[in-house]
Amino acid sequence: MTLALRRPHSPRQRREETATILGNSLPLTAAYVAEMGMVITDMIIVGRLGSKELAAVGLAGDWFWILLLIGMGVISIVGVIAEQSLGADDRQSVIEAGEQGMIAAVIASIPVMICVWYLGPVLGRARKDPQVVELITGYSRILTFDVLPALCFALLRNYITALARSSAIGVITVGALLLNLALNYTLVYGRFGFPALGVVGAGYGTTIVNWVMFGALALHVLYSGHFAEYRPNLIPGRVRVAYGIGRRSVDASRQSAHIAFFLATLTTLAAALILWIFPGFLVGIFLDTSNPENATVLRTSIGLSGYAGIFLLLDGILMVIDNAVRGLRDTRSPLWISMAGYWAVGLGSGVWLCFPLGYGARGLWSELVADVVFSNILMYRQFTRRLADARIAPGTS
Repeated sequence: MTLALRRPHSPRQRREETATILGNSLPLTAAYVAEMGMVITDMIIVGRLGSKELAAVGLAGDWFWILLLIGMGVISIVGVIAEQSLGADDRQSVIEAGEQGMIAAVIASIPVMICVWYLGPVLGRARKDPQVVELITGYSRILTFDVLPALCFALLRNYITALARSSAIGVITVGALLLNLALNYTLVYGRFGFPALGVVGAGYGTTIVNWVMFGALALHVLYSGHFAEYRPNLIPGRVRVAYGIGRRSVDASRQSAHIAFFLATLTTLAAALILWIFPGFLVGIFLDTSNPENATVLRTSIGLSGYAGIFLLLDGILMVIDNAVRGLRDTRSPLWISMAGYWAVGLGSGVWLCFPLGYGARGLWSELVADVVFSNILMYRQFTRRLADARIAPGTS
């Protein structure tokens, strides 16, 4: 039976849903900003050592997060299953989702760790600067031990977000940002009696911080009274859209999704405005703008800030639509849409515009913007299709 649609929710219900989403998303927003801040502080601190050190951390960090996101994709369904089970009032299934997700996080970490360990040699085959490759190798081999806690933290984050108990995530991650700043400053430059480890010191600092984050969140889940009814065994033998489906209400799912889309647009627009209005200031955080050797990089970066802002805005919206589709238990469509938009079409045509046609970095960024527009259209179309196809037991609405 196709899901019957109810009348639109009342203004009071929409306000309550908005408050719920804000209460759940604001700590997560703070957490994501803090996580981004950790990457930025690493680059700021290391960037003072020189351009090669900055290039090594930037390149290795980008690839590390790409590989880590693959692992996160494997465990992303845990939040969906937990929240649908919660919406259906199935306590045991909620707990089992967390327990099985922990197993999945450990298994997914193994291939990711192998890839991160060999990141330096692989990039060396791409004819990168030998000195940069050497720095990447030392840095990435320390980051290898960062994969497991990062994936386990992501798993617990998805799980407690599904239970609408995300406040601790923001507190832990903001605290971790401060710890990351202190550790990297100490280990990179050799302060307070510690030796100066350079790029490798940034790897140690980031890895220690991620183990601390995972440990703190694990203790919160194990001992907080909020999880008394839904406490999983961490050594076992997210989304409001999914909650609506668990309640067998496609109307609730649609309303939750559209509120989330609107809030995501406001949030990412604010971030994009910073890129558009203060590009020179942002570049100056990473590079000495008074140095004539950096003049070309400065001009190029400022020229590309407009493209980057548009991409940030649209990619943030895409992320929310992607999660909404996953909330409808469709994990295949986001995979294929991302592969088609970013890799098959985007990377190929972007390289073509950049090199054979001679448009350089502007050509690459123009194609990235076009691809994220394309992906948004496909993803939203898939979201509406999945809502239309949602089925429930007879007699419910």
